[in-house]
Amino acid sequence: MLKISINLLYPHLLIFSTGKKTFENMGRSIKKNGDTVSRALPEATQSLAIAKSIAIKTLGKKKNIKVLFDHSILRKMFATCMEGTWKLYDGILGMCVNGYRWFVVMVSCGNVAFPWECKFALPKELASENDETWLQSVQRIYPDIHENFSESSITLVADGAFATTALIDWCVKNRIKIEMRMHKNRRIIYKGNTIKISEIKTLIPKGRRLGCTIQATWHNLLIFITAQRRINKHGDEMIVYQIATYKAKPAVHVQNYKERWPIEKFFRTTKQLLGLQDCASRSFEKQNNHTAAVLLAYSIAQLERIDSKYSCVEDAIKALRSMSFGLMKSRLVALDEILRYA
Repeated sequence: MLKISINLLYPHLLIFSTGKKTFENMGRSIKKNGDTVSRALPEATQSLAIAKSIAIKTLGKKKNIKVLFDHSILRKMFATCMEGTWKLYDGILGMCVNGYRWFVVMVSCGNVAFPWECKFALPKELASENDETWLQSVQRIYPDIHENFSESSITLVADGAFATTALIDWCVKNRIKIEMRMHKNRRIIYKGNTIKISEIKTLIPKGRRLGCTIQATWHNLLIFITAQRRINKHGDEMIVYQIATYKAKPAVHVQNYKERWPIEKFFRTTKQLLGLQDCASRSFEKQNNHTAAVLLAYSIAQLERIDSKYSCVEDAIKALRSMSFGLMKSRLVALDEILRYA
C-alpha cells in the first residue's frame, strides 16, 4: 500500500474531494471520519515550507521573476464564535461580513505562479505586538526571495491599494523594482508643477500608442508613471495609470503589471475549487493551518498542470478528480519525488 506523508494527505484531499472542504465532507470521500482528517491537517509552517521548495525548484532558473502580493477577504458569513474573525467591508457584496483578511505572496514567471507565503492580516485591536503589517511582511520576505532567485531579475507587482509612500520609499532606497496601479487623482510634481496625474495631457497616449511613460516626483520620491489606454468590457475607452521605481519603455511597464493576473486567478481557484473559505473550525490555529494547506494544494495542482500540459490549474484539478482516489495516489508518486527534499 502506498504511504502518503501526513504533510500531503490533507492538501491532496482538498484537491480530490468535492463540495464544502469541511473535515467531515473531505473524510467521506475516502470513507474516514472528520476527526481523522482534522488530525491529518499539517501545521502551517510545514505546508509553507513545502510550497516554497516547489516554487524554488520549478522557477529557480528563470531570468525574470515577478513577486505578486495581495489581500483577499475570506468570508465566514455565519461565524459568531470563530477566533479572529471581524467585520470587513466586502466590495463585491457591497456590505460588511464576518471573516478574515488574508495576505498572500506569490512568485511568478508569466503564466506560471507558485505561492510563497500567506498570513492573516489582523486589525489593530486583535493583533499582538509581534504581528507584522503587510509592509513588514514584504520587507521580510523580499530578501528571502532575492536570495533564492539570486540570478533572476525580480520585480514586485501589486494593485493600487498598496501604493503607499512607505513602500515606494523602501523600494527606492533599496533599488527594488516595483510596479503598481496608481489613482488618477494623486498629486505629483511634474516639470516643477504640482498637478493631478489625470491632468497631465502629455501623458495621455496618442495615435496608435497604447501607453506613455513620464518621470515625476511624488513625496520627494523619483517615480515613473505610465498611462495605459484600455477598452473595458462595455467597449468604452479608458485610461489607467501605473507607478514604478525603474525606467523602462511603456510597453514593458504595461506588460509587467499585466503579470499580476495570476494572483487573481489563484484567489478564484482556491475559493471555488480548493475550499479556501470552507474550514468550519472555531480555532484560529486550524483556520491558519487550513489556508496554508490550500496554498500547498494549489502548488501541487500547478505542478500537475505543468507535468500534464494542461492549460490552467483548474483543468489539472478537474482531471485529478475524475480519477479514483487510488489512481490519484499513484499519480502523486512522481510528485512525491519532487517534494521529498522539502
